[in-house]
Amino acid sequence: MKRNKNRLTSKLAVLGLVLIIGLGSMTIGTAAWTDEILFSGTATTGSWCTEQEGSPGFWKNVEKTHKYTCRQLLDFCATVDAGSRWLIPDLACHYGIIDWVDVLKVIDDGEGGTARQKFLRQYICLRLNVTAGRLFLTTTHHIYSNDPVNPYHFDPGNYLGLTPSPSSPPVTLQQIINAIEDKYLGASPTGAQYTIMQKLCEALNTLLV
Repeated sequence: MKRNKNRLTSKLAVLGLVLIIGLGSMTIGTAAWTDEILFSGTATTGSWCTEQEGSPGFWKNVEKTHKYTCRQLLDFCATVDAGSRWLIPDLACHYGIIDWVDVLKVIDDGEGGTARQKFLRQYICLRLNVTAGRLFLTTTHHIYSNDPVNPYHFDPGNYLGLTPSPSSPPVTLQQIINAIEDKYLGASPTGAQYTIMQKLCEALNTLLV
């Protein structure tokens, strides 16, 4: 009887050892699985792109931040110059393409100038933000809202023809830019109409809409 008891004790000890080894293996396996998921998650998160604001203050001081090289800034100028009716005749220099000095002049002139200059200050920054990949042309925006908590309307009178009512669907940044460009071909905007475009561009540049 004592011999059988010793055998039972030995079997229980072996079983306990097996369970400990088994649990240890499960723990190691779980740790490896967790490490793999964390690594994958970090890599994926790092690849996401989000919009970034780009106010006149940002672009005025962008050279100090070294975020973009001089070559990149000149390439931005060339792209903006080729893509806007508003900016080409106003900023064409001796070489036919705006440079960074021209950009800074527009930003400075619009700080306390006419309604038109204030609009161009925000609009050139908007075009730079798009060119630099800080804002996306496909992003949609509500520019007219009658929300009881935070109502806003960046286009009173529907000057740009995009939002006749609060229930109008959101519009893309590309549609907004197209509407602004179309206004260059028509009658010269009034001061109030320049202000509408200025305020809308400012809201887009600072991610408020």
